[in-house]
Amino acid sequence: MAELRTVNPLVAGSSPALGAMEDISNFICLDCSANTLLIREYYMVKHSVWAQSKLGSNDGMLCIACLERRISRHLVYSDFARLPINTTHTILRSPRLESRLNMRKRRCNCVLCTQKYIDQGIQL
Repeated sequence: MAELRTVNPLVAGSSPALGAMEDISNFICLDCSANTLLIREYYMVKHSVWAQSKLGSNDGMLCIACLERRISRHLVYSDFARLPINTTHTILRSPRLESRLNMRKRRCNCVLCTQKYIDQGIQL
């Protein structure tokens, strides 16, 4: 059976020649089967928040909507672990994840980030 692989679309400017190759099956939402990598909802919440989902730390991925459904509330900035996946400005994120991370309050004014916000329709 062929292994499913893709270019990492989370990294701005990734290409088949330069992008990180990832196994797609690792990014499928356990509840709705969305590919969290392709919908740009790759993140890490604090252990206490993930425990509320009733999943183990290595059970798999959930999109934002499914995690919020499981914990019966919207995620907020303080729910996310302080790790590069949540704090790096060059990572492309869904508008839903971007709003939960509250990036607008911590907006970087570099050219790359400014274009990312424009592309996502976020007012500057």
